[in-house]
Amino acid sequence: MNKLWKATAIIGVSLSFTLLVVIIVGLLRWQKQTHDNYEENVRATERLNFIEDCYKRSLKGEKSRFHVECMNLNC
Repeated sequence: MNKLWKATAIIGVSLSFTLLVVIIVGLLRWQKQTHDNYEENVRATERLNFIEDCYKRSLKGEKSRFHVECMNLNC
């Protein structure tokens, strides 16, 4: 009976450790994906702010600068 308890304990500890590793890896992947999404949103916001700024400048008559900068950005 003692060997059965020992084997059960070893299996339980192994499964617990495996589950812990799976949870940690999942959390790290989720954190990386969240960080990547954040960076993508920051870039998109910067691009929209730049386009808005270009548009406001074009309304003020700075069309040459607006066109040059926006052509570089491929608007």
